[in-house]
Amino acid sequence: MVNKIVRDGILTTVYNDMNERIEIVGDITLNLEYWDCECVENYIHPITENHCEKCNALEEDSPNSRENEVIEYIHRILPQQ
Repeated sequence: MVNKIVRDGILTTVYNDMNERIEIVGDITLNLEYWDCECVENYIHPITENHCEKCNALEEDSPNSRENEVIEYIHRILPQQ
């Protein structure tokens, strides 16, 4: 869900409810704070992790995660912390 939109000249930054940057492309919303590796499970990584130890994917070569999948991921890991 869009919480805040900041326009600075031609740059528009959109934030979700957790104040994370998101990008809306057509009907797909991407979370710019997370990326997807090549793993079948546990493929979402925060951008603070630049490498997946399981599949060796690099953040710089990987797509951003879909916002709906990040929300599911966060709800899944929060009870474990």
